[in-house]
Amino acid sequence: MISIPLRYEIYLANLNPTIGGEIKKIRPVVVVSQNEMNRYLETIVICPLTTYNYSSYMAFSPTSEL
Repeated sequence: MISIPLRYEIYLANLNPTIGGEIKKIRPVVVVSQNEMNRYLETIVICPLTTYNYSSYMAFSPTSEL
């Protein structure tokens, strides 16, 4: 039986082939698509993870303008 990736699980994924300056190696990724989507569609939405330590960052706060 094939296991279905669940939301927020982390996997190692081969991100080749790529276009332009995209990541070109095996990387850890987190599944961000909904479990129902993962179960019934052939496409799973993932987000590559990085260990790069950013020395500066921007803080965002929620606004009521949206």
